[in-house]
Amino acid sequence: MLANDELKTKGIRITREHIADYLHILSNHGYKESTVKAYKRNLVKFYNMLPDEKKIYPDTLARWQDRLMKEGYMPRTINLISSSVNGFFASLKLWEFQARPHGFEFGEDKQPEITRVEYLRLLSAARMMGKHQTYLLVKLFATTDITVQELPHVTVDAVKAGQVYSYPSGLRHCQKIPKGIRAELISFASQNNISSGPIFITRTGKNLNRTAVTGSIQKLSRAARVDPEKCNPRCLRKLYQATMENINDRLNLFAEREHDRILEQEQSLIQWEAPNIGK
Repeated sequence: MLANDELKTKGIRITREHIADYLHILSNHGYKESTVKAYKRNLVKFYNMLPDEKKIYPDTLARWQDRLMKEGYMPRTINLISSSVNGFFASLKLWEFQARPHGFEFGEDKQPEITRVEYLRLLSAARMMGKHQTYLLVKLFATTDITVQELPHVTVDAVKAGQVYSYPSGLRHCQKIPKGIRAELISFASQNNISSGPIFITRTGKNLNRTAVTGSIQKLSRAARVDPEKCNPRCLRKLYQATMENINDRLNLFAEREHDRILEQEQSLIQWEAPNIGK
């Protein structure tokens, strides 16, 4: 699949069949099943974030990387997904659509990391201080991948449906809302007479801005005994991302071990025994 200049301008539509064919190629080239599944997970994530027409352009991946960096994604996560997408593009001979992992080698991420214990102390402090909205903000950022910019998309209808959609940089972002916080958000909206539209608003009905959101969380710092530098949406989202990465790593390891166990069982039942030359 070669991309001529006209196709680059109009964009090239990719399909799930393209992804399936690429994964089949990886399997045939001896990639481990756990590795193929990781590639599939990364490619599906990228595919789902594309606009409805599912077209890509030479700068699509680079713009997507920039957006994730600004939203506070961990460099390791962006690098892993980008590597999968670059390999996929190479299989389609779309080399000009690939993107370098720019921004990942410019030194370590200086953003402090918040622990789960500190996160729980923030929740307790918000509850003790009667800061219901701040409590929900802390919980939302620590349990989902939603950013401050996406808060206006956290509407009553979206929460009831369990999914929040946004289109930053023209790329679709779908984020599921966990069942527990979903119920808390609906209850909060009901208590504050919010029957439709965004749930996180000011007393005058305006959307919360970044300054207001960060300020409300930092006010919990002293009571929660947490460093103020950790009391912000980005640190809380990094906690969510680190948690999900650890879970995925454990799942991949478990899957690989389970696959090895199945193969060993099958090997013990049926195997081609080598002839005994000595007899």
